[in-house]
Amino acid sequence: MLEIFVVVVVAVVMVMVVVVVLVVVLVVIVQERKFKLVNIHQKFESRLTPSVLGRILIVCFEYN
Repeated sequence: MLEIFVVVVVAVVMVMVVVVVLVVVLVVIVQERKFKLVNIHQKFESRLTPSVLGRILIVCFEYN
């Protein structure tokens, strides 16, 4: 049980780091180009969210 808990904590921390990086990148882009916010936001979501979730699931299954 302890190993599963550690894996979950690491996965949550990784997700938080990715979210913080995305927010910083989006803020920088918004300051430079305010008109393209929606398109860029959708591109980041469609590209990164599935791969991040997939990585977390793979890590969880590998440790189990």
